[in-house]
Amino acid sequence: MLFPLFIYAVIIYDAQSEKECGENEIKSHCAGCELKCGQSEHTPCPAICRPNECYCSPQSYRRNASMACVPISECPEPRKKISVRCEKENEIYSSCKGCEGKCETGLKSCPRRCFGKGCYCPMAKGYVRDEEENCIKLKDCK
Repeated sequence: MLFPLFIYAVIIYDAQSEKECGENEIKSHCAGCELKCGQSEHTPCPAICRPNECYCSPQSYRRNASMACVPISECPEPRKKISVRCEKENEIYSSCKGCEGKCETGLKSCPRRCFGKGCYCPMAKGYVRDEEENCIKLKDCK
């Protein structure tokens, strides 16, 4: 009774292992992840083995937003980072500002949420605002 079931399972497994790969793809017997447009060969990859999967050839192809394997030269240019100089010393620019502490109140707990974009005094790095709104280390408060 179990023998016919075993034969059926082998046939199904064999049919799946013969899956055709798409254009610019190669079959891998044990690959964990593949690179997408914008990622370099040094991108960390989890050590997961997915047998008999089709992957973009890692040397010269990347998976694009449409999930097609395209030559690296056809990947869109990565967005350039915006370089913003903040007016006050020790301030940093972020598209997702964090909380700011003050000399009077010190470093306080802060909810993990964005407070808009712009320059801010990074409390997470030990900086707070003094009475003149300068961004200084907490230990330098008077």
